[in-house]
Amino acid sequence: MTERYDPPEEQIKKVLEKYSQRQIAIAYLRAARRARQAETAFDVMDKIAGATASIATGDAKGAVDELERATRRMKREKHHHA
Repeated sequence: MTERYDPPEEQIKKVLEKYSQRQIAIAYLRAARRARQAETAFDVMDKIAGATASIATGDAKGAVDELERATRRMKREKHHHA
């Protein structure tokens, strides 16, 4: 889904000179969290769209299934940050 980003060595050197290891670790963990949250948000929105499409076609069970999957995904994300 995401393409690999390899920053130039010069940029890496500047970051290592400017910030402590702790600051770099915090920034990394925050970025990883934002990425996980964004992935969860897209996944949940996809499930909601699926539920909406199921309702439009009269498939109530399909809609319930999609919403249950969305709920499980949100709970996993919440549990991951607990």
